[in-house]
Formats: sequence, structure tokens, C-alpha cells
Amino acid sequence: EGATAALKRSAELDPGSAPRQSNWGTALLAAGRVPEAIAAYERALRISPNDPGTLSDLGTAHLAQNQPDEAIKHLTKAVELSPKSATMRQNLAYAQHLKGKLDQAEQGYLEALKLDDKLVSAWINLGNLHAQRKKFEDARAAYEKAKAIDASDPRVKTALAELDELTKKKP
Repeated sequence: EGATAALKRSAELDPGSAPRQSNWGTALLAAGRVPEAIAAYERALRISPNDPGTLSDLGTAHLAQNQPDEAIKHLTKAVELSPKSATMRQNLAYAQHLKGKLDQAEQGYLEALKLDDKLVSAWINLGNLHAQRKKFEDARAAYEKAKAIDASDPRVKTALAELDELTKKKP
């Protein structure tokens, strides 16, 4: 709570500071106060409209609000400004995946993994996309790659268990 209060005070004392507004947005997002986080990121972008980190954070906040169209808009610009960011590419691909743009999402996950082949969330999301397409062997391969990177990640265990359930032979 102390750090959050300090970030809030910092943002209030210097409303013209994009980093302070963005940091406040990140604290709000972490606290689950998504609409307020979006407002803070938007304030930061009015000051510094081409900050890829803030654009990415705003896109992520829109994802948390189940607003993939808005997320795609901001994440696309973030990726254009920071093309070597695997996380930004993965987040854009995830937003595209939510919109049913499966080919674009798959390409985005693969591009993210070319930049960082240890990005567990991209492997999991790629596996989810393959499972959605009923490409179960490809899904398993992606989940196993994620497991090899971080076997303790509960998302990996859940994904593999769900895939096992999907692929069980019915009598």
C-alpha cells in the first residue's frame, strides 16, 4: 500500500510527467483498477504519444477489460515502435487470437518466439491456438516447450491436462 500511495502522490505532484502517469497506471492495473489504469495510461500518452511501453500497457489494460479491438490498436503501434519486443508481439497476437484472427495470431506468436524462445506465455497461447484448430499434436508440442522452460508454471499443467481431456479416446 505504501508504494502505491507513493506512486499516486508522485503522479499527482507531477501531472506533466508521462513516466509518473504510466507508473501510476501500472500500479492501478496490478490492483485490478483497470478503468483508472486506462485513464492514467491515456494521460501519459497525451504527454508522450509514442512511448511503446505505455502503448503496450494500455493495450494490456484493454485486454483486461475484454476490449480486444482497442488492445489491437495500441499494441500494433507499440510493436511498430518497438519491433524487437517479444512480449509486445505476443500480447498483440493474443489480442488478435481473441478476435478470431487466428492466422495473424499464429504468425505473431511465432514472431515473438523468434525474438525470445523462452517466452512461456507465447508457447502456451500458441498451443491454445493449435488446440482450437484441433491440431492436437502441435498443441502438445507447444505446451511441452513451455513445460521445458518452466515446469512449475500452473498454466502449463492446466493446458496439458485440458489437452489430455480433449484427446481421450471415447469408448
